[in-house]
Amino acid sequence: MPQPAGSPDVVPIEALWHTFKEIICARSHIPTTLDELKITVSEAWDEIPLEEVDKHIATMNERIQAVMAADRGHTKY
Repeated sequence: MPQPAGSPDVVPIEALWHTFKEIICARSHIPTTLDELKITVSEAWDEIPLEEVDKHIATMNERIQAVMAADRGHTKY
């Protein structure tokens, strides 16, 4: 089945990046070292509700159909 290689529309984590960045930026201390960043990223990931992750995974069939219909153009995802 032909598909666009590496399309962010068919990668569920892409939809979570905005939420992930908001959680990190809302902290009183932005990480300044690699060790702080690792801890902050791990904690931020744990704050994202599983329901939000599941919501994006559940739309995979729709995402794939939209990408194929768009013929490498933009989709709503």
